[in-house]
Amino acid sequence: MRLAIISDIHANAEALEAVLNSMPPADKIICAGDIVDRFYLNDDVFHLLQKYDIDFIQGNHDDGIFHNYMCQRGTLSPENLRAVLSAPLKMEYTFSGRSFLMVHGSPWNKLKEYVYPDSPQISLLGDLGRDVIILGHTHVPMVLKCNGTTVINPGSIGQPPMEDPKPSYALMDTTSGNVSIEKVDFQLKD
Repeated sequence: MRLAIISDIHANAEALEAVLNSMPPADKIICAGDIVDRFYLNDDVFHLLQKYDIDFIQGNHDDGIFHNYMCQRGTLSPENLRAVLSAPLKMEYTFSGRSFLMVHGSPWNKLKEYVYPDSPQISLLGDLGRDVIILGHTHVPMVLKCNGTTVINPGSIGQPPMEDPKPSYALMDTTSGNVSIEKVDFQLKD
């Protein structure tokens, strides 16, 4: 099965559409959070999530949607607002006999903890009894192995790192376990 993994859209519908249009056909697409941005909302993102039947969890921006509500720009329908507020903080799957855990931050602090490739928490991820752990939040793409566990962060669609400002996502063959990080030539708007 081909699994596509995205994260950190940050209300950037144009970048999401560019990624989805460049992506090879996938059996399933999942998103590790941050659908909206603290200061910007976009119903177009939700239309794309629905069109492609993309599962998503909450990220820290989704969780904090009301903290900066008076500063928000853009629109979010009541239905989409309910969808983001009712999204789970984690999802667990089994694909091709492999167990998956998806959280935005870390398994210990699902919304706010940053796990970078050199973080001390990386070595602990292999002790959680999952074959694959999917993270978001850092916007830094990574694929690592820890004690038999594959750790994936697909990077960011809406706010990729400045040193390589291309939207990114991950593709996984769940049968073989092969994972690649894919980047899309797309000029992000300021």
